[in-house]
Amino acid sequence: MSNEISRKIEARRRARDWRQANIEKGLCPKHVVPLAPLTHCHACRPDDPLQSPKVGDKLKTCFRCASCARRFHEGSTYHYNNARRRHGIIDGPRNSLLNLDKPKPGETGKVLSLCGECRTEGKEEWKYRAYASWSGLCNKHVRSSRMRRGSVEHPSGATVHRSERVSEPGWRQRPVKVKFTCANRENGPHKGETYLSSTEHGDGKPRLEWRGLCSEHLSQLLPATKKIKDEIIKGAQLLFSQEDEQGRVPILYDVCKHKRAAPRQTSLSYFHAGKVSGVCQECRNNPPALAERLAELARQSEASNGNGQKNAGVKKRGPAKGFNAKVTEEKVREAFKQLGRYAPQEKVSEFIDVDPRTFRRWLEKREQSYPDAQKEFAEPDRVSV
Repeated sequence: MSNEISRKIEARRRARDWRQANIEKGLCPKHVVPLAPLTHCHACRPDDPLQSPKVGDKLKTCFRCASCARRFHEGSTYHYNNARRRHGIIDGPRNSLLNLDKPKPGETGKVLSLCGECRTEGKEEWKYRAYASWSGLCNKHVRSSRMRRGSVEHPSGATVHRSERVSEPGWRQRPVKVKFTCANRENGPHKGETYLSSTEHGDGKPRLEWRGLCSEHLSQLLPATKKIKDEIIKGAQLLFSQEDEQGRVPILYDVCKHKRAAPRQTSLSYFHAGKVSGVCQECRNNPPALAERLAELARQSEASNGNGQKNAGVKKRGPAKGFNAKVTEEKVREAFKQLGRYAPQEKVSEFIDVDPRTFRRWLEKREQSYPDAQKEFAEPDRVSV
């Protein structure tokens, strides 16, 4: 028996010496890998906003704090005040309770918890929940918070009518949409619709960032900036400058050469996509008419190019280079006027019809940079009041 005890003592001494030797070499005693230096950990400076790693991050390497000599191992969660280092029953969010002395076997980070509403009702329904992400309410009371009724006054002056729900098709977990009375009541009360989560938090406290305005008054307060410059995308030209009173934007298609009007929202979707079919909807639905249209365009092209001689008298496309490249102040000023003050240098060169290198050389001769040219030739931004 004494020999077995002596062998255990000797084994522990060797393990202790081995760990101490690894620590002196700068190695992690658990994983035997080099320890990354850390100037200070969360325990030393908990209020440091620039600390790295952040609390709750999954560590990808082993660290050693140079201030307090704590070691943090790879694969663990960087959280100093976790459930394993604290004991007893503590208060959680929304009047809930957390029993840190009873963690869930086999799952680190989960402890017994009691819902705050259940605690108020006198119920003792303790369940295992994640310690770091515990919201303070059980699933039953989270659902009931979505079903609050009645009308409440928002700090913005609007009245939120929780009982007047707006039904939407879809799955039942869709955010609740309710009606509200606009805060601007100069010309009488206006009704609007919004999601309940945008007016209040989950615990019922109001969201102060919500303005409480309907779409009509909100559009007057924040007028939408309209795109008035024509855009060229793959397959068509979007003529925003020719928008009519009904909000329809003409679209000139590259293949069939038809000009069709489409709603502004449709034209914006084409612009964000960056491409569109070069044929309008009418030509796509009628292939014989499309073939006849293409034949007619070919005949017109042959007649304009000298009895079938292609590209007769047509200037070769592409930027001018060398001696033929002419850059003037009037051209640069007109380019910034059409493209905007913050247009890229390549777009300005393309508008002037020169290659970018020629434009850069022109700026070098004037001892200017591109930002200097923007300040000189571009119009200042107009601030609307």
